[in-house]
Amino acid sequence: MPTLYLRDVPVHVVEELRRRAAAARRSLNAEAIVCLEQAIAGDERRRRAQAALRHLDELRALHPWRPGDPTAADLIREDRESH
Repeated sequence: MPTLYLRDVPVHVVEELRRRAAAARRSLNAEAIVCLEQAIAGDERRRRAQAALRHLDELRALHPWRPGDPTAADLIREDRESH
């Protein structure tokens, strides 16, 4: 595996990382890796969420709601009453 060295890490960051490592019973190195992995995973979730929102915007543009159109609640109520 590659090695990563960090310089000039602020003291408060190192202290928080040590605190988290101790709480999770991990080494400082293992905790740093977990934090980096979580940050990357969070970025990926945000990218997917943004892509989904763009897709919804595209769908809304294709099928705009106009005043007088039934709402989702109207359609659900109509479906329930039809049974």
